[in-house]
Amino acid sequence: MDDNFLSEESVKDFVEKNEDYYVKAFTKVKNNKFSFNGAAGFLNIAWFAYRKMYGWMVIALILNRIRTNFVFRIANINERVFADIASFIVFLIVYGLLGNIAYYGKYQRLFHNEKEDLKKYGGTSEVSVVLLFAGLVILAYIKETYYYY
Repeated sequence: MDDNFLSEESVKDFVEKNEDYYVKAFTKVKNNKFSFNGAAGFLNIAWFAYRKMYGWMVIALILNRIRTNFVFRIANINERVFADIASFIVFLIVYGLLGNIAYYGKYQRLFHNEKEDLKKYGGTSEVSVVLLFAGLVILAYIKETYYYY
């Protein structure tokens, strides 16, 4: 493996923000040690968008939609709150555990393809988060306006 693979400079070029955290997190993932990302857990879809992990963002959107449909179909009114909170906690833990692993995987692919791509395809995107939420608001409006009537 390249000596510069997990160098601070390469990781910092890739992550753009919160560099010190990710240098440590990537080292843990590389060494198969436990690494939990609280931001990925709590913010899941938004975190994936922010970190430009659009494939994972779409997967998280689909899984969250399936979770919501499942909870509301199987649980009666009295059990919905508990089922929703319990399933949210499970998803929080799963996304928290997968966050650094998925982000490290993206780093690994970009590092081995073209090192110039680390800055181009890495980093963060506040615009992606804004577009994600704008899209979700528009979808919610369309659903409310046309789906139920």
